[in-house]
Amino acid sequence: MDALSKIGILVINLVPRLSIPLTGAANQTRCFAHIINLVVKSILRQFDVPKAKANEALDEASKVLLHIAEDIETEETETQASSGDESE
Repeated sequence: MDALSKIGILVINLVPRLSIPLTGAANQTRCFAHIINLVVKSILRQFDVPKAKANEALDEASKVLLHIAEDIETEETETQASSGDESE
């Protein structure tokens, strides 16, 4: 028996006892929104980095960003030096 069957049995047995109407557009909209939420979570999970590799990926990204920052600083220093030479 899968989870959906168990939920169906629960709803069939529980709804008459609660006297809550589960029909109508409002309940269908909430159910649809819940399904969309589950689908989106499932899709996003495909892009998750495994926790074991998360720190490794962050370390690699940090190295790349530091290298880019160094290049920007070097370029800025060279630009300032060449601007200073032209003004003289």
